[in-house]
Amino acid sequence: MKFIGIDGCKAGWFYVGFDQNQQWQTGIFEQISELSDHLPAAHLVLIDIPMGLKSSGKRERVCDIEARNKLKPKRNASVFPVPCRESLYAKNYQQASELNFQKTGRKLSKQTWNIMPKISQVDDFLLAGKGRYKIREMHPELCFWAFNCHQPMQHNKRTEQGFRERRELLNKFCGVADSIIEDALSRFSKKHLAKDDVLDALVGAVTACFHERLKSLPQAPQYDDMNLPMEVVFAEANEDMSIIETPAGYLRLQARGNELVQIGWLVDQALPKPAESGFLKDVVQQIHQYWQNPEAKIVVKLTQRGTPFMSKVWQALGQIPSGQTRTYGELAQLLGTSARAVGNACRKNPYPLIVPCHRVVSAKGLGGYDGATAGEKLTIKQKLLAHEQHYSDEKIF
Repeated sequence: MKFIGIDGCKAGWFYVGFDQNQQWQTGIFEQISELSDHLPAAHLVLIDIPMGLKSSGKRERVCDIEARNKLKPKRNASVFPVPCRESLYAKNYQQASELNFQKTGRKLSKQTWNIMPKISQVDDFLLAGKGRYKIREMHPELCFWAFNCHQPMQHNKRTEQGFRERRELLNKFCGVADSIIEDALSRFSKKHLAKDDVLDALVGAVTACFHERLKSLPQAPQYDDMNLPMEVVFAEANEDMSIIETPAGYLRLQARGNELVQIGWLVDQALPKPAESGFLKDVVQQIHQYWQNPEAKIVVKLTQRGTPFMSKVWQALGQIPSGQTRTYGELAQLLGTSARAVGNACRKNPYPLIVPCHRVVSAKGLGGYDGATAGEKLTIKQKLLAHEQHYSDEKIF
């Protein structure tokens, strides 16, 4: 199995796995240590259990705080406070709750106490060096949220409506979802495996299959005292990605629905990837037209990103005509700020070419571009400016 999703169940751990040919397999591990036999062939394992535990401190893991914010208002309660590592070794609930209170200022819920043996199993497994870099934490409701275009599920997963809406969503991303669900529910009894356990493991496995589009909360993971990441991952499977070849180099575009999420220049050789959605195909067509006429505006809806100040700078960039440049200092004077602040906003521009930060230069030279101050990115900037200047000169003569 190459991509595996795991969820705790009454009999131990229920898993769903896919190989490189999308052949699937399901089963139950009594102990998480049984995963060891599958790790050599695995590319990614996603498990619904807290990994990375704080030792102390009143502030919860950032990943849990951010996940709750994404899942408001109906599913945020599914992300419960994670215990500190020391409380895992308590002999009973009262002792564990008091110990957790001493370390974090929070007592433990009975729900947390009930899964602490499983948290301890995984913690011991990881600290023993087993699969540390192949196993990552997921939260099923966050995975469903991502698959559902950033909308939490409407119904509780233990209700018939909740089961049905999750099953229907999984079918959009996994053509054999129904077969897997029916197989698991027919092979294992209800006293060993619940219906929602199957959904949770399956969404983890499907998310793992989209490993190239995996993202995490927080974006830069924290690490605990044992150097385990405190993160929760999900996949932006709704994003359409295209790589196109231009006279200046390879350009990667990412879209979600009818909004452009990000653009980035690739400095290494890349394989072109055609756009799939009608929206991104239109953006690609407009970019190709730019190479025929750089004065033509690329009209596209952009996902709002950055601070209000950055947006102000990016709006000013769009006012610089093709074939012309402005210095960082000139823009700073126009906006009533510093050249350094303008340069920083240009560096963080997520839409190079469309938001033409290449038209901003240093008073002493070319300046930086697309987050770089040297190398191939500067060559791309030179090519863009040369193309626009050549077109402008041709119009004059």
